[in-house]
Amino acid sequence: MIRTIATAVAAALLLTASARAGDWRYEPGNNGFVAIVDLFGASDLRGLGSGACAQSTLPLLSQSSTQYGATSGGAVFATVEFQVASAFTASTNQSLAVWLLRSVDGLNVEMTASCSTTQPPVGRLPDFVIPLLPVALASGNRFQSGIQRLPAGSFQAIIWNSGTGVLSANNHTIKLAAFMVEQRSKPRPRR
Repeated sequence: MIRTIATAVAAALLLTASARAGDWRYEPGNNGFVAIVDLFGASDLRGLGSGACAQSTLPLLSQSSTQYGATSGGAVFATVEFQVASAFTASTNQSLAVWLLRSVDGLNVEMTASCSTTQPPVGRLPDFVIPLLPVALASGNRFQSGIQRLPAGSFQAIIWNSGTGVLSANNHTIKLAAFMVEQRSKPRPRR
């Protein structure tokens, strides 16, 4: 959580300071995103229990992976969105932690361990954390993570339900929305 806040503050300061040198804008694409791709297979999140983990059944993603005709095309930043497929009640302090398991060779990802309500599956901070409101959730409710930097190379997602609530037995989705910013420099004055 602290890493998420620190990254967001650093990005905001960078954009604020850099705006003086020129205009910043999001790259054109789907609503400002270069690509929006699923991180998990259709049934990967069904009934994800308290303290349970699920590794994606989708093939490894990379900067050149294509889904829905889109590629992340070298995007550096992303946010993830959890969309509820059917009603369930989230518990107090329940969140979904998502790691992008990195792969240098495009075949093998970093090691994971068994998880529980007190033991995450990866030995580093999660790439994305999606806090849920402790209320009755309905189909179509959406929750966003903070903005994080995407890894170079290939990756595959793993999720940890760190709360005591259980996700309903439906096809919930988590989408990664990749984006980048470009600086449009102002012309230099002639001397």
